Amino acid sequence: VGNSNFTIDSGNLTINNTTSGNMTLQSAGAIDIDADGGKITIDGSSGIDIGVAADVAIDIDSSTLDIDASGAITIDGTSTFSLDAAGNTNIDTSTGTISIGTANSGIAVNIGHSTSEVTVGDNLTVTGNATVAGDLDVNGTLTTIDTTNLRVADKFIIMASGSTSGDSGLVASTAANGS
Repeated sequence: VGNSNFTIDSGNLTINNTTSGNMTLQSAGAIDIDADGGKITIDGSSGIDIGVAADVAIDIDSSTLDIDASGAITIDGTSTFSLDAAGNTNIDTSTGTISIGTANSGIAVNIGHSTSEVTVGDNLTVTGNATVAGDLDVNGTLTTIDTTNLRVADKFIIMASGSTSGDSGLVASTAANGS
């Protein structure tokens, strides 16, 4: 109503727009929605679109943020996407595959800080041309390397370092099945 304030001190406020037109809440200053400890519900049967100017940030401050969707959740951006938590960070799925860095060829994927320890809980498969620029420790009872060529830059290969007795050596098989 002109340039005046609109205030409701108690009770509920319901605004219904039963026509096919749009409803606009507009302000030259900030728009504050405060439920004073209650719940704020936005229900859009045709979707909800929050659009701001390109140079304006959207900031969500909450003790807990829960996003539920029955379809895909997509986050698109043209700059850095950062996910940071003071506690554990879990990325999990009940079915399917978790893929990181698979959309575009030639994108580097870094895991861990230069002094971090990375643990793989089960099988690890390295495909293509892989380079390890540090120590690669493989622990387990069997290490299988299925490759056409094996290149070892060091002139020494230490074998049987965990054995207390018995022979050791290299066996070159000429059989077609490698046994």
